[in-house]
Amino acid sequence: HWTESRSGYGSQGIDDVASSIEDSIGMTVKGSSGYHSAKRGTDYFILEPDSSIDAEEYEGEAGLELVSPPMPLNQCLEYLDKVFAWAKAYKCRTDRSTGFHMGISIPGQTKENVDHLKFTLFLGDEYVLKQFGRQSNTYTKSMIKKMRQNVKELQIGRAHV
Repeated sequence: HWTESRSGYGSQGIDDVASSIEDSIGMTVKGSSGYHSAKRGTDYFILEPDSSIDAEEYEGEAGLELVSPPMPLNQCLEYLDKVFAWAKAYKCRTDRSTGFHMGISIPGQTKENVDHLKFTLFLGDEYVLKQFGRQSNTYTKSMIKKMRQNVKELQIGRAHV
């Protein structure tokens, strides 16, 4: 959540917030007026409104999402430290409606040759969801739960043949 009254930015817009983050992390941050409407790139972050973040009970607050470009894990961890330091300095906060997610790339893998079962089991999504109390969140559905459901439906289908 971004709280204008606590941040010192008053009524300034998303571009001003993006500029502040940019100054703190040392990489370009482009503000966007729409959710997932900005062109993604490899050398800049995007800051955009996120209506899935529940800010209704907090007057003057708005949900924002910061999207990084693809980067190696070591570089990602360096930027995470900088982003978290910025957020702490400006008293940004999260609550039960917010989340943190990462995309994982596997060199040489394509949609056609990735083993989805091994990939899902390796990630251990149910464990991670439980640790953060996100098991029931519609934005973080468990792939393992979905696979169990598919196996059960397959077994029921075979029983009726």
